[in-house]
Amino acid sequence: RTRCTITDITCEKNGVEVFSAEDLSVDGMLLRLNGKISSGELLNLSMKLPENTRRISFSGRVAYLVENNLKTSYSAGIAIEEIKETDRNRLKNFIVDIASGAAMLEYHKLLEREKPSEEFRIEGEEPERILRNLLNEGLTINHLDEEGLRIIETHISDIHGREFSSQVPKHHSGNAFFSFTQKGASFTFSTKSSGWADGMGTFKFPSVIFRGEKRAGQRKDDGGYIELTSSTEKVFGRMMDSSRRGILCEIPRESFLGNPLNTGQSLDISINGKTIPGEIRHIVEERSNEGRSVFRIGLETGIRRREPESTVYNTETWRKMWNGPQKTLGDSSLVHPRSIYYTNHEGRKIAALLHIIDPDKPCIAVVIPPAFGKKKEVLAPLALTLMANFSAAGENLAVLRYDGIDRPGESANANINSRRGYEMIGYRIDQGYTDLEATMHWIKNNDIFNADKTVLISFSMSALDARRLQAASKAPQADYWISVMGISSAQGALRNILGGLDVIASHRMGLPIGTMGMLGQLIDMDQMAADMTRLGYATSADARETMSKIKSPVTWLFGAYDKWIIPDEINDIMSIKSPGEREIIKIPTAHNLRTSNDAIKTFQMLSDAILRRLRRKELPSVSPDRTELLDLLTRERERVMENEELNARRYWKGYLIGESEEEEGYDFYRKLTDFKEFLDDEVSLLNPEPGESIADLGCGTGLVSEAILSSLAVNGTDLRGTRFTAVDLIDEALVKAEKKYQKLCTSYPELKVVKDSWISMDLEPDALAGLRNIVKQPEDIPAVITDLRERIKGLQSETIHRLESIPKTMMSDILKGNRIGIEMQKELDSNTSAGDSLVLTDLNRAARFILGDIDEEDLKPSRRRGSGRLSSNRLVQVRSSDLLLAAMNLGDWSREGKPSLDDSSFDVICGSLFLSYLFVPGEAVKEFFRMLKPDGRLLISTMKPDSDISGIFTRYIQEQSSMDTGSDLKERKEDNLREARSMLNEAAALFTLEEDGWFRFFDEHELITMMRNAGFTNIRVTESLGKPAQALIITGRKKKV
Repeated sequence: RTRCTITDITCEKNGVEVFSAEDLSVDGMLLRLNGKISSGELLNLSMKLPENTRRISFSGRVAYLVENNLKTSYSAGIAIEEIKETDRNRLKNFIVDIASGAAMLEYHKLLEREKPSEEFRIEGEEPERILRNLLNEGLTINHLDEEGLRIIETHISDIHGREFSSQVPKHHSGNAFFSFTQKGASFTFSTKSSGWADGMGTFKFPSVIFRGEKRAGQRKDDGGYIELTSSTEKVFGRMMDSSRRGILCEIPRESFLGNPLNTGQSLDISINGKTIPGEIRHIVEERSNEGRSVFRIGLETGIRRREPESTVYNTETWRKMWNGPQKTLGDSSLVHPRSIYYTNHEGRKIAALLHIIDPDKPCIAVVIPPAFGKKKEVLAPLALTLMANFSAAGENLAVLRYDGIDRPGESANANINSRRGYEMIGYRIDQGYTDLEATMHWIKNNDIFNADKTVLISFSMSALDARRLQAASKAPQADYWISVMGISSAQGALRNILGGLDVIASHRMGLPIGTMGMLGQLIDMDQMAADMTRLGYATSADARETMSKIKSPVTWLFGAYDKWIIPDEINDIMSIKSPGEREIIKIPTAHNLRTSNDAIKTFQMLSDAILRRLRRKELPSVSPDRTELLDLLTRERERVMENEELNARRYWKGYLIGESEEEEGYDFYRKLTDFKEFLDDEVSLLNPEPGESIADLGCGTGLVSEAILSSLAVNGTDLRGTRFTAVDLIDEALVKAEKKYQKLCTSYPELKVVKDSWISMDLEPDALAGLRNIVKQPEDIPAVITDLRERIKGLQSETIHRLESIPKTMMSDILKGNRIGIEMQKELDSNTSAGDSLVLTDLNRAARFILGDIDEEDLKPSRRRGSGRLSSNRLVQVRSSDLLLAAMNLGDWSREGKPSLDDSSFDVICGSLFLSYLFVPGEAVKEFFRMLKPDGRLLISTMKPDSDISGIFTRYIQEQSSMDTGSDLKERKEDNLREARSMLNEAAALFTLEEDGWFRFFDEHELITMMRNAGFTNIRVTESLGKPAQALIITGRKKKV
C-alpha cells in the first residue's frame, strides 16, 4: 500500500462526492466521501494518478463504513472487484514508485533524526571535494521530489561559491534530499534550497554526507605498526582499526619513494613479524591531526590471486556459431518430465519437474534452482537441450527444476492463493538456501535414480545461494557449479535494480527501508538486507572470502548487455586463488535466456562444459528437436497459464491510445531513435511504389502507415492509381491513423490522389480454421488430432497426446464430421476419460456445423427451435457460439468463417509487430498470401524471443536527461520522461503476458516456416530495433502465376 492521497477521483453514483482516496493497494483503498452508500454496494469509480494523464476506471465493493464525529463525511473501505489488467499494472507501478520515494524520504529523515556515528559521516572540507568530483566526472545523482515522492536522476551542473546547481522540479519548501554512488560506495545527504529558476535549482553545500558502510564485520581500534610491501615499494605506517578481513592504516605521504599505491594492488602485509597477503580496497589522501599529508588505506587481508580461464565471444563470432543438428529423443517419457514432490527440513512441500534418461543406471544429476520471481517451467528449453546432448553423447542424465517455497509456483507458500506479485511478501533469503540444500539432499538420497556426479546451474540471484552451498563444509555440494547471468554480490545488484537505493548500506546504518516492489514482487527490504548481510551475500568482500573456499570447478557466464551484473566484480571474485578451476565466459546477450537461439546456444555451451569436465568428452553439440521443444513449451505454458480471459479489444485500446485524447499512447514510440530506425528499415524493405495497392494490417495508430505514405510522397512522383488500406481491431486507433494521413496531405498535396481506406476488422483467423482445413481434406487423407495443436483455444497438448491412442480410422471419422453412433460412443467411453470423450464430442459437433449437418439438439437449449436436423434457412442463423459445447471455446463465427478482404487485392502487405498477438499466426500468413496479387510482397515483423526493450527507453531517457536546458524543448523534457516511463511500464505488462502464454514472439526459423507453408518465396530475414537488435523483420513474395 502507499500512503499518498489521491484527490482526483469520481464516483458515477448520483449524489456521491468522493473527496480523496488513501491507503492504495491493487486490491483496494480507503475513500473519504459524502453521500448515501451502503455496505456491500458496488461503485463505479474513476481516478487520475499523479504524473499520469490517463484515468483509471474500476468497480469496487464497499467493504465497511466509518462515520466521523462531525458527520460531514465518512470513510469507506473499498475492495476492487473489476479493473483492466493494464490499469492494475499501472496502479501497481505507481504504488511501487511511491513506495520507493517514500522509502528514500524516510531514509533521509532517519539519518537526520538518528545521527549515525562518525564512521558513517563525512564532514569538514570533504563534502565540497566530493561534490566537485561529481561535477568533474559528470556522475549521476538521485534527487527526491518530496511532494511527488519521485526519485529523479540528475547531475550537478555547476558549483559557485558554497552552492551547487542541478536540474530538478521546482522546490517548494524544506530540505532537498540527494543520493549517489561512487567507487562502489553509496552516499546520501540533505541540504537547503536557495533558489529555483528555469528548471535549475540552487542548493547549499551539505555540512555532512553519510556514507554507507561497505566493509564486513565489526572493527576494533588498533594502534600498532604495519609494513606494506609491493613489487616497487616498502612503506611503514600505523594501524587505525581492523576487522576479521580488513585493516585501515595510515601511511605518511613522505614514506613513498615513487608514486603511491593503487586501488586493487596486491601486496604483503606485515604486522608484529607475521606476513599475510592482501589487497588495497581504497585510498584517501587526508590531513592527519598533526597537519601532515597522509594516505588512509583500506586493506583486505588473505587475498591471493590466480588468473581464471577467460573466453569472450564478440557479436560476429557468436552469430556464426552453429547450433548443430537436431537430436530427436523420440520418447515422450524423455521429453516430458515427471512431477516430483519432496520436503525441506521443516516438512514443507517442494514441487519439482524431473527429466531422466535411464533411472536404472548411474547418472550426472543437474539441479536448476529458480531465478528470482520465476517458476520452474521457465527453463524447460535448458532441460531439453541438456537431455538431447547427453543422449547424443551416450551419457545418462537427470535434470531437476523446482519451485521455491514462498515463491511463485507450486511449492508451499504461506500466502495461499496470493495474487501475482504478492507471492514473495513473506519470503526469506534463508529459504532459497534451505530449498537448495533440501533439493541436493534429495538428489543424493532419492529412490528413483543414483547420481554419481552432481551439477548446479544457477541463474541470476540464485548464484548467491549456490555460492554459499558450494563453500559450506557440511552441505551436500555439487561436483561442478555453473553460474549463468549470476550476480556476484547483492549490494551492487540491488542498487542497480532499485535505482541507486542501497538497502545493504541502510541496514548497516540501522535505517529501515520497508516493503518495496522489486522485479514484479513486493519484498520486505529490511528483512532482505538483514538476511543478505548475515548470510554473507551482501558485498564483493563476502564473495571473495566465500569463493576462496569453493573446491569445485566454477564456470561463470554473463552477458555483455546484462544490466544486473557488474563485470568487474565477476572478474574480481573469479580471480581469487582457490582449490577449484575457474572459467569466465562473456557472451553478447542481455539478462534473459529462455527460448531464443541465443538461449539454445548458451545451453549447448553448458552441456559441453559438463561433459568435458565430468566425463572428459568433447563432442559436437546438438540442438533439441524443434517439434519436441515446441510440444514441451506448449504443455508447460498451459501448465502455468492463469485461468482468465483476456479481452483483446479492451486490452489493445488501453495499450494503443489509453482513455484520454491528450495522451500519446503508442504514438510515443516514434520519439525513440531506435524505433524510428526500425520504421525506416521496414519501409526500405517493403519498398512501396507509386500505383501499387498497399495494405497495413494491424496498423494500430498508424506509425507504419505514416512512414509508408511519407516515403511515397517525398519522391514527388505521380501517385495516381495508388491505393492504401489500413486495418485494425480498435476504431479509436484507426481514427488516429487516418488523422496522420490527413496531416501528411497538408504537407504533401500529391498524397490526396491516393485512394485510402480505414477498415475496422478483427484479423484473427476464425477458431474453426484448423478444423475447416481437416473437413475439406480429400476422403482418402485421414484426419489426425495433432493437426489441431495450438489451433483451438482450450484444446491442450496433454489432451491431444492422450487422444493419439484412439484408432486412426475412428479419429478421422470424428474430425471429418461423421456422426458418432451408439457403438462408436461406447468404444470412446471405454477407451477415454469422461473429459476427453467430451472434447471429441465437441470437435465432432463443430465439424458437422462446418458441413451443415447439425440437429437442434446440437445447440444450446436457449437457441433451439424444436427438434431434428436444421434446414438450410435455419443454418444461416446459427453461429459457433450457439453450439452446445462442454469443453471447447470456438468463439462466435459463421460456418464459412468471418468475411475477409478480397483475394489478390494487394501488391504489398505490411504486418508490423502484429503477428505475435494472433492465436493462429500461421493461418494469418496464409490469409495474407491469399490477399496478395501474384508477385505481391509481404513484410511482417515480431519481437525476438527473450527480447528486452528497456535499453531502447534507456537511450531515450539518457538523451532527454542530457538535453541542454536552454533548448526550446526543455519545458517538454519532464513530460517526455514521464511518458517514457509510462510506456515502458505498459511494454513490461505486454512482455509479462507473452511469458504467461497469451502472446508469443517468434524466432527466425518459425517465421520462415510460416512463410514457406503459406507459399512465399524469396524469403529474407533482417534484424532491427536497437543494438543488439530486439526484433525480426521477414519479407517474401507470392509467386507469379
